[in-house]
Amino acid sequence: MSDRSFLQQECVNSSFVQPTKGLFVGDLSSSTTERDLQILFGAIGKVIAVEVKRGRHGDSLLHGFVEFDTEECAYSAIQTLNGLKFKGRKMRYAYIEKFPICSLFSNFIFFFFFIFLCLIIYVYLHYYSTE
Repeated sequence: MSDRSFLQQECVNSSFVQPTKGLFVGDLSSSTTERDLQILFGAIGKVIAVEVKRGRHGDSLLHGFVEFDTEECAYSAIQTLNGLKFKGRKMRYAYIEKFPICSLFSNFIFFFFFIFLCLIIYVYLHYYSTE
């Protein structure tokens, strides 16, 4: 059995749907920073991105996201850190399909593409339809 099929089977047995590179990390301490998560999860594998979600006033929303370079690292992180207390709180983990920053970036690109398209239509209608 290949490592990947073993990994998928283990995740099904552990009630996870499918391993992904991204993890939701919940029940964080209010003092946990991106650097703290980078150090903690960096000990397990190469971390691509880390984000601690913050409210309007900069206070922690007590959850965040970590993205690894491979699904195996994310799986290993869940197995290794399961039940670990970090800064006095027992964190919880779940796989996420896409890292939120990436989806925000794609929405940003779509927004500017839409504005550019509207500008082209406006210029066309304004200059070429008044003949």
